[in-house]
Amino acid sequence: MIRRLKDIKATDLHWDVDYYINPYIPSSQLRRLPTLLSRFLGYRENTTQDVGNILIWFWSAVGTFCGLTLVAGVFMNGPAWHSHHPPALVASLGAAAILDYNAIASPLAQPRNSVIGHILAALTGVSVTKLISLSPHFQELRWMTAAAACALASVVMGATNTTYPPGGATAVLAAFDPQVTELGWLFVGLVAVASLLMLTVALLVNNLQRRFPYFWWTPVDLIELRRKRRSGDVEQGKGATSRLDVKRKESVEFRRTQDDVIILRKKEIVLPEGLVLAPEQLGMVEMLQEMLRERTHLAPQRSHSSSESTPFEEKERDGEEEEEHSRRSNQ
Repeated sequence: MIRRLKDIKATDLHWDVDYYINPYIPSSQLRRLPTLLSRFLGYRENTTQDVGNILIWFWSAVGTFCGLTLVAGVFMNGPAWHSHHPPALVASLGAAAILDYNAIASPLAQPRNSVIGHILAALTGVSVTKLISLSPHFQELRWMTAAAACALASVVMGATNTTYPPGGATAVLAAFDPQVTELGWLFVGLVAVASLLMLTVALLVNNLQRRFPYFWWTPVDLIELRRKRRSGDVEQGKGATSRLDVKRKESVEFRRTQDDVIILRKKEIVLPEGLVLAPEQLGMVEMLQEMLRERTHLAPQRSHSSSESTPFEEKERDGEEEEEHSRRSNQ
C-alpha cells in the first residue's frame, strides 16, 4: 500500500468536474436567436476586433457605475428584505465589478464563475459561520471563522470550476462583518440577486463595442466533445486534459526535444507530458483555440489555380530553389 502511494505523482491528483458534466450540458443555441438578442448574449457570427484600451476604461467605468448603482437601489428599496436593513452595498461587489466590466475576457469573469461561483462562496461562508456560531466563544473565534470560510469557499469554487476571486471576500464578510452575519441565509439571496443584476448590466454595456460573455458554461465545443466521446477519441482518466484533444507523446512522431513546448492548432492542443493546467488556464487556452478557429474560418479561401503568392510562400520557394541549386552543384 505504501509503495503504491509512493508511485502516485503529484500530477495524478487531479479532479475536473466538467469531465463528468459537459457530456450532459446542451450545446449553445444562441445562433438560432434573433441577431439583436443574440448579440447582447455574447454571440458573434463574425470575429470582432478588440477596441482600444481607452474605450475599455470608459465602458468599464460606465458599467461599474451602473451596475453598483442598480444593486444599491434594489438593496435599499427591495420590499422583500427592506425590513432586514441590509447594507446598501457589499464590499466584495467592488472587486466583482472590475472583473465583470473591465477584465471581461478573463475566464474568471464569465457568467458561470460570476454567478454560480459567487453564490457558492456566499453559501459556504454563511454555512461555516452558522456552524461555528454554535460555540459560546464565537466572538473570539470570528477571525478564525472568516479564514476557514474563505479557505473552504476556495475549495468549493475550485472543485466546481467556478473560481471567482471576489467570492473569497464575500465568504470573509459572511463571517467577519456583524451586519452581514446577522442577515444569515438572506445574505446568500442578496449575493444571488446582486450577481444577476450585475450580469444584466454587463450584457448590455459590454456588448455595445465589445463582446461578453465569451462562453456561458465552458469554452469547449460540446458537440465536438460528445462526438469524440462516442468515437472513443478522448483520453479517459485525465481530468485536467479530458476536455482537450490532447495527443500524448508516446511515439516518435510526437516526441519532444529538450525544450518543452505547447502546440496550439485548430482541432488539437498538444501539451508536454506532466503539464497540468488549472481550470482558468485551460479556459484561456481554449479561448485562444476558438479565436484561431474563427480566424481560419473567416480567412478568404484562395484558389489552387491562383498564381498569387504571399511573401512567406515566395521566401519559402526561393529557399527551395537555392537548396536544389546547391544540391546540383555538389553533384
